[in-house]
Amino acid sequence: MAYEDSLAFILRPDVEGGYVNDPADKGSATNHGVTQAVYDAYRAEKNLPKQDVKLISNSEVSDIYLTEYWNPSHAGSAQHPLDTVIFDCSVNSGVGRDIKTLQQALGLVVDGSFGPNTLKAVQGCDAHAIAEKFLDIRSKFYDAIGVANPSQMKFEKGWHNRINKLNAAEGL
Repeated sequence: MAYEDSLAFILRPDVEGGYVNDPADKGSATNHGVTQAVYDAYRAEKNLPKQDVKLISNSEVSDIYLTEYWNPSHAGSAQHPLDTVIFDCSVNSGVGRDIKTLQQALGLVVDGSFGPNTLKAVQGCDAHAIAEKFLDIRSKFYDAIGVANPSQMKFEKGWHNRINKLNAAEGL
């Protein structure tokens, strides 16, 4: 049930709902948060022909989020609300960034590998407190993106709004 609950947040119309194709967005054409490149790889893996991400089905969206983000991020190892926070970061910033941010929030060595030490720390932590730390680190990461790459500053307000929506939805 944790995956479905977290997915429900991701697919809210004000989070990852609908089709967008902003030329300045490094993710390119996206529908329900799934980029064209991710969709192409998914369909190739399933031996299906390429098609425009505008045509992605709900079942494909759910399967992609489960196999490409939820499972690799190990979000299911965390208690709520940390599971949703990890999953959302995975979707928005990629698998790898989510694990590094988690390790930083937990005070661990940041190596990007979800090994036994990270698992033990996640399972023994105060999920609410670590979720708050995680989102604070994530907010600072977004600020750094804007400083390092001014062309991405136009997205900074939206990234922070996403964090605010997570805070509100999860009572953080």
